[in-house]
This record gives sequence, C-alpha cells and structure tokens, in this order.
Amino acid sequence: MSGIAVIWNRDGAPVDRAHLMRMTDLLAHRGPDGVRHRFMGALAIAHRALNITPESVNEEQPLADEAAGLCLTFDGRIDNRNDLKKTLLEGDPARAGISDAALVLAAYRKWADRCPEYLLGDFAFAIWDERCKRLLCARDPMGMRPLFYATVGNTFLCASELRALLGFLPLRSEPNLAMLAARLMREEVDFEDTFYKGVWRLAFAHRLTVTVDAVRRSRYWDIDPHREVRYRSDDEYAEHFRELFFDAMECRLRSAAPIASLLSGGLDSSSMVCAAQEIRRRHGITQPKFETFSMAFDRLAKCDERPFINQVARHCGITANIHVADPDLEAGFLTSRWRLPGLFYTLHAAVMSPILVEMKAKGFRILLDGNGGDELAGFFFPHMVSLTRRGKWLSVLAFLREFTLQYDIPLWKLVLDHAIRPSLPAPVRKFYRWMRPAKPARDWTLVRPEAIESSGVRERMVRRSKILEFDDPHKSQMYGALFTGVAPTMLGDSYELNVAHFGIEMRQPFHDRRLVEFSFALPFDQLWRDGWSRFAFRNAMKGILPEGVRLRRGKGMFVPMYDSVLAGSRAEEVRALFHNPIIAQVGVGNPGAIRAVVDAYQRDPSVLGSAMRVSELIGLEMTYREILGEDWR
Repeated sequence: MSGIAVIWNRDGAPVDRAHLMRMTDLLAHRGPDGVRHRFMGALAIAHRALNITPESVNEEQPLADEAAGLCLTFDGRIDNRNDLKKTLLEGDPARAGISDAALVLAAYRKWADRCPEYLLGDFAFAIWDERCKRLLCARDPMGMRPLFYATVGNTFLCASELRALLGFLPLRSEPNLAMLAARLMREEVDFEDTFYKGVWRLAFAHRLTVTVDAVRRSRYWDIDPHREVRYRSDDEYAEHFRELFFDAMECRLRSAAPIASLLSGGLDSSSMVCAAQEIRRRHGITQPKFETFSMAFDRLAKCDERPFINQVARHCGITANIHVADPDLEAGFLTSRWRLPGLFYTLHAAVMSPILVEMKAKGFRILLDGNGGDELAGFFFPHMVSLTRRGKWLSVLAFLREFTLQYDIPLWKLVLDHAIRPSLPAPVRKFYRWMRPAKPARDWTLVRPEAIESSGVRERMVRRSKILEFDDPHKSQMYGALFTGVAPTMLGDSYELNVAHFGIEMRQPFHDRRLVEFSFALPFDQLWRDGWSRFAFRNAMKGILPEGVRLRRGKGMFVPMYDSVLAGSRAEEVRALFHNPIIAQVGVGNPGAIRAVVDAYQRDPSVLGSAMRVSELIGLEMTYREILGEDWR
C-alpha cells in the first residue's frame, strides 16, 4: 500500500505545486516512509511510500525512465515477478532484486497500454508517456488497490483516495444524488459511481487512457465463462486447489515488515493462518513476525468464535491476540471517532478500528484478510433446490439447521421458502404467483417517485455496467456476488480505506486472480456436494486445518452484533437519526418509508437481511451528513 497522485493541466498551464502537495498531505497515512513529487510543467506526479516488500525498501518513486520519456507512480505488489523477469530482463541475474514498480515500467515499455493484462497481483498505477503525451492509469483485476479520478475543466487528476481529490481546491464537494437513489433502491448503476458528483472510481480490471482530447476507459480482463477444468478424481481437484491457494498465500507473505492475520475461526481465515504457518515452517522463516488478531464477545455468544480460534492457535502454535469487542459496540456507534473522510460508514468499521489500533501499536504493517472465500462457492439457496429435487432431504435439513441457529429463523420457514417452494414445477409456481401477486419492491418505495427522474438514476440504470452471463446460473450468482453490487465497490473500497488509515496494507488471498479463475472453471459438485460448501477447498485443506474447523458446516455471524445495537441498546438513537434524515432533505429519500423499514426491523429483527438493510441506511445517512455537513438545510 502506498499513496499516488497525479495532476495534469491538459491546456498546458503549469501545475500549482501547492495543489499536489495538499493532495499528498491528505494521503500521509498511506505513505509514512516518505513522499516525493515530480513537477513537469503541466503535469505533476507524486508518491507516498510504504516500503514493505524487500525490493521496495531502497526504492524511490515516482520512477522515471528519462531516455524513454516515462514516469511511473505505483501502489501495489506484483506476484508473477519471475515470469516477468524472464520475459522482460532475459533472466539478468544482476537485476534479480528489481522492484515491482520497475517491472511495471519495463512491462509498459514492451506492451504499452496492454501491460496490465500481463500483471498478476494487487496494483493501481499511473504512467506518463511524454512522447505520446498520454497518461495510462490501471487497477488490478480484483480491485484490491483503489484509484479515483476527476476532471475539472481542462484538468485531470487521480489519487488513491477520495479525500485527496477533494483536497484539490477547485473541485467542489457535491453529493451524487443518483448514487444515493440507486443505493436506496438497491439498483446497481455503474461500477465507477461514488457518492461525490464528478468524482469517479476506476473500476477493477480497467485501464484509463488520458490524452489532451479525451478520457477513455476500457476493460482488460474478465472471467472466461466457457473455461472448464475436468479431472478424474476429487483428489486431483483438491491438489490443484491447494497448489493455487498456497501460491496465493506465499505471494502475500512476501514482506520485510511484520504480518498480522485476522482469525475468526471460520474456514477462510483459519485456512490462511494454517497455510501461512506451514509455508513459514517449510522455508524456515522466523522473521518478520506473524501473529493473529481476533474479535471476541463476552455478551454475544453467537458471535463469539473463541472455541474455533483456540483450536487453530493450538494447531499452528501461533500467538493469537484476542480483542473483546463488546465495549466497542457502544463506544464507536454513531460517533465521529471512527468516521473518516471519504469512508462509507459501517458498524463493522467502528468495531474493527480498535483492533487496527492494536495492530499498529505492535508494529504490524500488513493484514491478511479472508474476504472473498464465500463468494468463490456462490450462494447456497440454489443448491438447496438441487438437493430437494434429488430427494436429499437429510442434507437439506442438516445445512438449513445450521443456518437457523445462526439467524434465529424457524427451520420450517427456511425449508418452505428455500427448498420446497422454489422446487415446485413451473406451472405450480406460476399458479402460486397468480394467487398471491407480488408486492411492489419495498426498496423502490424508499425513494420519492419524482426523485427517480430528477436525480438521474433512471437514465443511468439504462446504461448500467454490463454483467457477464454464464450458461450455469450458479456461476452467474457467483459472478454477481464477487464482481457486482455494493461489496466489491462501495464496501470494498471503504474496508481498504479503513485499514489504510492506520498505515496497514490489506492482502486478501481469496481474491488472487488465479484462484478466482480456477474456481469459476470447477464443476458444480466441487463447489457444493450434498449440503457441503467449498467441497474441493475442504478436501484441499486435509492435514492443514484442524478437522473441527475443516468440517465445520456453519460459521460465526455478526448479525446478533448488529441486532444488539440497532434494535437493542441504541434503538432509540437509530430512530432519532431518521426523524428528519438528510437523505430525505436533499429531495431523494422518502422519510416515511425509511422510518417504516427501521420500525419493522426493530419490531422483528429475525427477518433475513433486515439488519444489514438498516445498517446500510445508517451508512447512507452518516455519509451524506459528512458530505453536506451536520447543519445542512
């Protein structure tokens, strides 16, 4: 993780030095190891350094190739270093320790705008080509490193964080009402949308080509919907998965700085920790240090994972730091303590931030996180339909019983709604819908009817980002979970920004491009089999994970954490927040409908998804209060 920033006055006017320096001042947390600026008349480029790979320790950016007229600012980690060195450096042993940034610059010299296609890893960068008078910006396929951009008159600017762009004084901080309407309606508009008008997020797997006359974006990578992997046995699938997962982990353990890992006791985080310890043991690695951090709850038993956390810690022989989070629910909720500029507010951020404070105090600069693992198997409800139609009732009941224990939803209701009803023949389902017509989507009622037109959301829905289609509907759902919606955009960026605020780089092995491509190519029965999720992955972790964790069907859920606050100790405060909400004052939200959603949730928190919906409404309200100011009228 580093901080990058670029300003280009495309009319030829010299860049105001104060503007670029203000932008990098606002990125200081991303680069505590130094800042450098390079001014080239109408273009200026900057870099805030966090030097955590062995090759970056003595590196200085922006990195220039004066002979070729190139200048690069790079935030990232390149994982296919050996392949690139063979291709680009012809195996020159004198350059074995070449930095990742220098490899990217060499890749641009060979492949120009196509260079992102040849890079594996997490990255965001900008390369200025003086000869072509062209700026190339790119972001990694999974969107692990953020990059935002804007145009103000003839000036193009980009930076690692929104706050840096908003620090560019000519840029006005105006709310994007179309984005607000879209989120209230739960309609996806565009992967590039942000909450600020005129400020855009460069979408994952995209490059941006900026010239004097135009700003053009294009996608350089996507999943191949036709690729298939077929082996003769379950063991062969497991072996291939294990090889890719260990490669992904080894790449993310490349560090000159101490590494921390979140450990929840679930399949994903436990697999990361056990694989990391196995890799370190194989290579005799003792430094830098490696420890885990976990969230525990004394008052919320369903959220507390200590029995599984302790199993993993004993199995691996690792130092496990346990943070009891009950007090954070009260101290951090709806306060300005953990509200950061440009960060979408979530209760999760309020609870995570004290743990990040502990990590930073202990000197950790890298955080391993297990997000993305569940998405590599897709949703389980379609699998319930398949099992029901094949008469696998014991598997259906075994899996849904775990779910009902986590969410306090009656088992009979889950079986009816997600196994029996969707398994009925099409004519019967059609007759049922005729007998009980569907009600209008509640989410659309949260927006004033006139705002659907005036905010511009309807027009933008017509040109929403295209989503890849698969012949297998299960793969389509996997793709939607991993690449569309709020998770990989608004929440994904906010999570990275929250961690980065503490000078810590986040690394997520389950978002490794090779692992993702392989998962999409697997046959269905390697993803789900007889009520078991992640079938190939569970097989791959035999002998690596403790069996009590590897064969665990369920996982810890944080919904009771939300319920304890939103519908419990702070219920009145939540209702007060929506008495006269800013998201309604701007003419978009329907205050009565919003309050009805909150009231319904607080009366019956067991309704599936209602806690997350209210949490998102709180996030929207808090975010727009930051944009407009508490006293906005």
